[in-house]
Amino acid sequence: MKCDADLFYNNVNRQCECKTGFYPVTQSITLQIQCYPCQAPLCQTCFANNTLTCTSCVVGAAPTNGSLAACACRDGFYRTGSTCTACPIKCATCQTAGVCLTCSNSVTRTPSPSCNCLDGFY
Repeated sequence: MKCDADLFYNNVNRQCECKTGFYPVTQSITLQIQCYPCQAPLCQTCFANNTLTCTSCVVGAAPTNGSLAACACRDGFYRTGSTCTACPIKCATCQTAGVCLTCSNSVTRTPSPSCNCLDGFY
């Protein structure tokens, strides 16, 4: 099945849906679905009547303070635009791919920001 420009085909439910970070609005006259961007950062989906409230977060993100009003990258991920990217395996938390805030193992790794293995460990 072919979907309109703003939509993608979901093989699971066999329907055209909005891409990540967008919400659907069905036009009353044409019954076509148009997609509009969510206004809150890191939303997978949001409410059409409140675009600042997420209904789900992108992969690697979680609701802040237990509320879907906003999403933030979880520990082990860092924000890159509208997505959360996994930190390198040596980092427990990071700001970017190369700068660890905390190390995945403080016993076998040097302190942040490098978190390289200590001598005798690999």
